[in-house]
This record gives sequence, C-alpha cells and structure tokens, in this order.
Amino acid sequence: MKVNDSIEKKAGLILCSIFAQQIGVFFYMWQRGSNEHTNGLLREYFPKGKDITEIPDDYIQRKVAMMNLRPRKCLNYRTPYEVHFEKVLHLA
Repeated sequence: MKVNDSIEKKAGLILCSIFAQQIGVFFYMWQRGSNEHTNGLLREYFPKGKDITEIPDDYIQRKVAMMNLRPRKCLNYRTPYEVHFEKVLHLA
C-alpha cells in the first residue's frame, strides 16, 4: 500500500466519522472488521444482487438463526444469541 493510499483511507474514515456524528449516528472504528465479516457470512446465503423478495421467509429465518447461533471470536467464542439474552435477562 502506498503512503498516499493510506492517507486517503484515513482521511475518508475521518470524514465518514464527522458526517456520522453530524447526523447522529455513532460507531466505533473497531466495528468495521466485524461488520465486514458479517457481510461475508450473509453473502454465503444471500448472493449480492439477488432479489431478496424471491427468497421464502422461512429460509431467511433459518439462516438468521444459523448466524445468531454461530460462535464469534470477538464475543469470546460465545454466540450473538447468548450475548443478547445474557444482557436482556440481566436487566429483567
């Protein structure tokens, strides 16, 4: 990667961050990798460019359940389902 490419990427991330703050959307830079990984997992089941309205609802629900029951390194090898319900039950 050239130095100019690196500078352009950082400048783009800074501008994106400023814009997000102006419209009231907040995110952390460390979330980017996790988001890209999840997008890749989604593409296994739902190819890019495919009309999602043609996919049966029960198929979508099964794939959502499969993704939520898949352990993630960033969650200390727990599933998103476990993390979500651990917090929800803790609040109750």
